[in-house]
Amino acid sequence: MNSLEIILWLLALGAGSVSGYYTCLATNWTFFWVGILVVPVAFLLFFGLWVLFLFIWGACLKTKEERPNFSRFYYHVIYVTDATFLRVVNVSFRWHGLQKMPKDHHFVLVCNHLSNFDQMILIAALRRRNQPMAWISKPENMSFPIAGPFIHHAGFIPINRTNPIEGMKSLQKGVRYIQENQCCVGICPEGTRNKTDAVLLDFHPGSFSMAIWAKVPTVVICLKHTKEIKKRSPWRHTCVSIDVVDVIQPEEYVDKRPSDISARARAAILEDLETVY
Repeated sequence: MNSLEIILWLLALGAGSVSGYYTCLATNWTFFWVGILVVPVAFLLFFGLWVLFLFIWGACLKTKEERPNFSRFYYHVIYVTDATFLRVVNVSFRWHGLQKMPKDHHFVLVCNHLSNFDQMILIAALRRRNQPMAWISKPENMSFPIAGPFIHHAGFIPINRTNPIEGMKSLQKGVRYIQENQCCVGICPEGTRNKTDAVLLDFHPGSFSMAIWAKVPTVVICLKHTKEIKKRSPWRHTCVSIDVVDVIQPEEYVDKRPSDISARARAAILEDLETVY
């Protein structure tokens, strides 16, 4: 459990204890059964109040000025909220190939994009490994209710997909984050969420330029089952697979173009999508 969950459960237990005590004084209900009924409801209520607090807090944050650096504080706020929300909607994740992940330095992460839950899953999964990550994201995400102001202040990087020069500046900012040892950087090379019947959209090779410029590994991840969350949650559990399908080392970039790295990463994800756990 993360720090927010612990606080919310303690508050919920306190609310259950108080409710049980006063109910016992007025009725024949036992303290135990009242507590069982009240605690989970109180947890959801307190989480709702936390979200309301974030809404008010976010409304007070300025979002028009570019954030020059990555903020671990705002990233932690995002992480605890994401992780708690995933618990509430009955979602968990399971790693495959975790031993391939670099542990002693930063990297660029690329993955397929199936659902709005993708980045939430990876933020929760990587934060537990103490590997904070700024995401290259479409500018519209910075305007999302509640989440938008916080991902902006955390230093997530908006990218203009219609202007190559502005897009290059966004990638260069990601390189600076890595070189200054601020965080890892994640990007979905499909460029948008896959809403088609195709297993995987074409990749934008430029997405792989960051790792080449920064001279760091490219971690290739295949996500599975995130599309099912919307249909199943919260009543049915969904376990998302996070598969580390390839780690491309900097020495392998020699004499390679971004399109070559892109083709290798896409082939690895396509192959893994055929594997069912």
